[in-house]
Amino acid sequence: MRGETPIVPNSRWDVPVFSWRTWVGHWEDDTGYWIVIDDLGHPLDIWRSGGPPTRMQSVSLSDDSRVLKFEEDGRWLHTLTLKNKYEATHEWFDLGKQAVWRVEPMNKLRKATEEEKQITQQAAP
Repeated sequence: MRGETPIVPNSRWDVPVFSWRTWVGHWEDDTGYWIVIDDLGHPLDIWRSGGPPTRMQSVSLSDDSRVLKFEEDGRWLHTLTLKNKYEATHEWFDLGKQAVWRVEPMNKLRKATEEEKQITQQAAP
């Protein structure tokens, strides 16, 4: 338990910090742009905000699950890179201009825990 025995690569103790499951959920930036990632497809299904919501194509995930890439209508290449379980950077690459258009932070939204709900709950009148 003190780390004196080295961890054997690819053993059950050599687990990655992140996996494809880390991406599953609702991600949003500060402008209200959102993407929803679910695990119904292979490797993942991704939908973005807008009217109507649009399904992304050519989804790929890096071997270490830190980088998620997908295309939008042949115009944009999106690259999301995890900073931790709840934060990622989102790079928009314009395929026509072959240039980065914007890089922004995204946050994974999650349901409040029961403890968090109790802290913020108002007493009934």
